[in-house]
Amino acid sequence: LPLTHQFISSLACLTRETTSVVMKEFENGGLINNKKPFLIITDLERLNKEALITQEEGSIPQIF
Repeated sequence: LPLTHQFISSLACLTRETTSVVMKEFENGGLINNKKPFLIITDLERLNKEALITQEEGSIPQIF
C-alpha cells in the first residue's frame, strides 16, 4: 500500500495540500525523512509533541 500524501491526508482527515505543507515542515524540522518510497520517522518523541499527542491521550498509529 503506497504511503502517498493523499493516503496520509485521508487518514488524518486533512486536505492533500495541508498534508504536504505539514509534512514538509516536519521534514525541514528533522522529524521525518521522506525519501520515496519510504517515510522515516527520525524523532518520534518530538513528532508526538508536535502532533499534540501525549502518552495519556494515545500515540501515533503504528501503520506508518
